[in-house]
Amino acid sequence: MMGYFIQSGVLLAVYYLVYVLFLRKQSRPEWARAYLLTGMLASSMFPLIPSFPVPAIPPGKSFLLEVVQLGKQLQPGIPTTRNPLHWLAWIYGAGGCWFALRLSSGLSKLVFFYIRFPKTTVRGTRAVMVPGKLAPFTFFNLLFISPVHLGQPGMQGVLEHELAHIRKWHSMDVLAHRRNEVG
Repeated sequence: MMGYFIQSGVLLAVYYLVYVLFLRKQSRPEWARAYLLTGMLASSMFPLIPSFPVPAIPPGKSFLLEVVQLGKQLQPGIPTTRNPLHWLAWIYGAGGCWFALRLSSGLSKLVFFYIRFPKTTVRGTRAVMVPGKLAPFTFFNLLFISPVHLGQPGMQGVLEHELAHIRKWHSMDVLAHRRNEVG
């Protein structure tokens, strides 16, 4: 199992390095999106492919395996040492849990907004009217906007921007990777 995580992590790092070097400044975000999604899928599936063929056992043959004891026998008073990969696996798992919790929290807020607040149509797009001064944002084909912002000057440009996010599936980009652009 540890080998899977190491291989998958190395493949993800290589895919990300190629993205940073060649695709991050790409003018066609669809290509970068396709590359990142393919990279995530490939890095999770490629380690599952056996690296060498396993010979088939001829019919009528059997092999007996000797009993192998897994783990160490602990003797009183002798401290045990852990493999550094054990700690890396824990760090990897903790990071995965952290990001899963962040994603769950964000999605639960969106579901709460969608269930709790009234819906309408703004320029042909389904919109959730969120109270307060929350800045307008989109998630897939939904626009979340405060009624306070609708009448403000300059809001047409903001709406155009948010509607472009919906048309270009920007939510997939956000879910696929985190932007690390400065400035």
